[in-house]
Amino acid sequence: MKIIRRMLPFNVDQKVCDKFIETGKVSDHYLRVICFKIIKNQPLNEFEKVIFHGKTKEINELIISITNIEDDE
Repeated sequence: MKIIRRMLPFNVDQKVCDKFIETGKVSDHYLRVICFKIIKNQPLNEFEKVIFHGKTKEINELIISITNIEDDE
């Protein structure tokens, strides 16, 4: 049986950013998108930068946990 997974976007768009500005909340998926871009030294778009500035602590903690997992493998 073939499982089809819904593809999630790999960039933060204005809709996600606006929701973050209104509520202060963003999904783990988008936090991970930002983390992996930072880890791979890829530039953040303007919307990702807004979330990064609001969630710097959480994103930095996630980067540490992701890189620790990769180091263990």
